[in-house]
Amino acid sequence: MNEALSDRSITPPVFALASDDPGLLAFVSVADAEGYAEPWDVNDGLWRFWDCTGRVLAPPSRIDERREWTTLVSTDRAEPEVLRHLLMRELASLGQNDEARSGMDLRALCELAAERINYRRPTRVRLLLKRLFGRGK
Repeated sequence: MNEALSDRSITPPVFALASDDPGLLAFVSVADAEGYAEPWDVNDGLWRFWDCTGRVLAPPSRIDERREWTTLVSTDRAEPEVLRHLLMRELASLGQNDEARSGMDLRALCELAAERINYRRPTRVRLLLKRLFGRGK
């Protein structure tokens, strides 16, 4: 069964968690997440990605590590409760009131987290390489 779906079903912002860093990262777009994560780290399972609906994002197959960017697509796996937990934890670490957030739906939590978490952006060189040799976004 092919787990990958069209990347058009990705709802930004995109959130990522690296196994060697407890902080959740936020990206404005899937292209920014793709440009930030190193392909070899993604292949080794060091990164996990979700869109704002809690859908798991993953490479469509093993990434060619000679490339300078990662490719992510939406999968048929959804982990909205995992993403909710990570967002709540991250917002708590930033001093956000638990009671105010407890009744929020996932989309509202994503929007709040996107405002509070510093967005990560790939380097200009990596973006240029992706634009020249990667798929367009």
